[in-house]
Order: sequence, then C-alpha cells, then structure tokens
Amino acid sequence: MPALEQDFTLYQGSILTVEVTVLDKDTTGDPPLDLTSKTVTWGASRVLPNGSFSPDLVLSKSTADSTLTITDAVNGLVEFTITTEESLALLLCNYRHEMIVETSAIDVTEVMIGTMKVKRTLKLGAP
Repeated sequence: MPALEQDFTLYQGSILTVEVTVLDKDTTGDPPLDLTSKTVTWGASRVLPNGSFSPDLVLSKSTADSTLTITDAVNGLVEFTITTEESLALLLCNYRHEMIVETSAIDVTEVMIGTMKVKRTLKLGAP
C-alpha cells in the first residue's frame, strides 16, 4: 500500500529537491523499505478539469537514468531535484505524482501518491 497524500508545492522557476523515505507499508510498524538493487521511478502528470489525470508524464525521474538517487538504500532514502528549467516548463496547475519501486519487470510496487501544485512566484527585483 502506498503512502497517500504526499503533497507538495513547486514554484515556477525555482529549484526543488525532494527527499523521500520509502516505507514498507505492508509490514507492521512501516519500517523503511530496503532499496538495495532496486529501481525507483517518480513521475508526474497533469490533473484534468474533470479530476482525472493524464496518462502522459510531464516529468519523470529514475535511478535507471540517474535523475533520482538512492542516498541510503538500507534506510529507504531517495532524492531527486526538479530544476529551474523543468519547473518553468510546467503549467500553473495541479499534477498527480507517483513513485514506484521495481525489483523485476513483473514486481512493481507503488510507494507514494500525491499532488504537486505548481504556482507562480513573485518577480522580486523585476522592473
């Protein structure tokens, strides 16, 4: 079972590093999930006006392409960064985001679901 309502806000034009502790929600006490030799992938897609979400990812990060890093495998710690360029390319709206852990092509576990809100930032110092 994934961790639900893992919501965060991203301000357009900013850099955001997201740090996550992946928990084993299927084990009593929710201990950290050991990520040794596993592939972790995070992705976001736009929430549509009817409340559903697009199947098309607008942003993704993965250990497979080194855009997501496992910082402490035994303790389930991962992080990824959304760059200035990536945040500028996003529309000002809500996005559904999810993280999965793969141990094989047929063993995929959804570990996190939430909403990423993209908001406008103030233009301090602009003329």
